[in-house]
Amino acid sequence: MTSQLIWTHLLETKWPSAERIYVDHALNLLSVEHDGGITWDTLQAIKDQVFGPEAVAIEVYPPHSRVVNSIPMRHLWKLGSDDWWPDLGREGASEPRTLRETYFREASR
Repeated sequence: MTSQLIWTHLLETKWPSAERIYVDHALNLLSVEHDGGITWDTLQAIKDQVFGPEAVAIEVYPPHSRVVNSIPMRHLWKLGSDDWWPDLGREGASEPRTLRETYFREASR
């Protein structure tokens, strides 16, 4: 991993719940070490600052057998312009077979 430390709470108090912020531009990975009380709004603000306000990023919740949770850290991956993501503003009836099929079925209505 080629992550570099780009921010620490010792330098400023812009995001009080964030302890350290790392970015790996090769992997489009943003890692935020926090005090346990980080909010969605704070993660959104950090994502906007690092990747830009129009960037789309995701957080992954793996199967329990693949969880690594050794420190309080959140990871956001920036998606590419051609990557698919669920536009939550277009939610519809739930008859999902796959997330992709559900989204495209509902988006075309």
